[in-house]
Amino acid sequence: MDDLSVVGLDLCTGREVHVGDAPAHVWYAKGHRGDQTLVCLYCYLGHEAPQWTAVPLVYVGKAYGKVRPHFRHYPGLGPSGGHHPETVWHHTAKQLIARWTRSLPGVAEASVEHRTADDRRRSDVHIRLDNGTRLAIEVQQQPLTDRDWLARHHDYAAAGVIDVWLWHPNVGVPGIAVGQPQCDWQLSADLRQVGIPIAAGHARPPEGPDAVSGRPVEVEHHPPCPGDELVFRWVPLSKLPLSPAGLGLPDYVDADLRHAANSWRSKPTIPRPLLPAAARVLRQPPTLVPPLTGFGRHELHRVDACPPAADLCQRLFRCQHGCEVLGPEALIDGVHVLVEESPSPMPTSCCGPRCQRIRSFLSGRDRATARADEANSIREDQSTRPAA
Repeated sequence: MDDLSVVGLDLCTGREVHVGDAPAHVWYAKGHRGDQTLVCLYCYLGHEAPQWTAVPLVYVGKAYGKVRPHFRHYPGLGPSGGHHPETVWHHTAKQLIARWTRSLPGVAEASVEHRTADDRRRSDVHIRLDNGTRLAIEVQQQPLTDRDWLARHHDYAAAGVIDVWLWHPNVGVPGIAVGQPQCDWQLSADLRQVGIPIAAGHARPPEGPDAVSGRPVEVEHHPPCPGDELVFRWVPLSKLPLSPAGLGLPDYVDADLRHAANSWRSKPTIPRPLLPAAARVLRQPPTLVPPLTGFGRHELHRVDACPPAADLCQRLFRCQHGCEVLGPEALIDGVHVLVEESPSPMPTSCCGPRCQRIRSFLSGRDRATARADEANSIREDQSTRPAA
């Protein structure tokens, strides 16, 4: 990593410093040609150098010039090839976030490497708001086990601190952190953008809430529910608001999510389609209904699992009034036609007296003869029916 990303350490205050924290004349006075109290933070902490190595830095560049202002090692004093990129990313991210939060309204104090009151945790960036709320921003570039992450999360909660987690894209948000408030953001590798976790729409859990933050979960929503699949919408860090609850959404992102929710609510409710008759018959036990008097037409519904165009001999049917499973020979022009020969007010199964015609089909009688018999039975029934 080149020297453009070097972070300094002020030996007088013991604080990490960035090139934009003070005017150029301050760094000239503290740098290699001054009192040498501005040293490389990474060398001092023992990265690519023995611990407590004080390497004075040089201020280089000019505001609005061809070379942007930055710190660098004095030639020959820094490690060969520079510091490891991961080290530089993490320390630079802390300084950048601390400087950003100090510029926000309502922020009373922002510092890096701050320990909690019980001395159990040291946050990357500690923020104290005007109303007394304390926030801890953790910039995470290395994977964490579920146990380690939960231990940190619980320790912050016990200390009364709201922890906000920014994960490097190469690491990703671990599953245990998804859906936890303020724990599933991402910070880009170039430190310029923050990834807002957006969950895709999904069915509402049977025992869960109808919405998250007053918005339906059937459309894209934020914050996500535990276990949601995330997509990230990248926005500049400077566009994010900060509140006592943590990071918020820019107005235009919030408006987009509200529009999607309102569009979903305004859609007409479509009744749930009924299952096909065959599926209903398979899932429900046969029911007996009072027999029809006179001429009855009982529809047959397919109950087999064969394709619609399957061979006729492979198809199975069930009568809508609870008849046993029948073969294709029970059909006359696609309809199961029955004649009641002995009308009775008592419910009878289709396998009772009304099944004589069906049994005749199943016994292999000629279909044309069966149709003729059926027509004769209808005429006889109509002739014996009393006049109205």
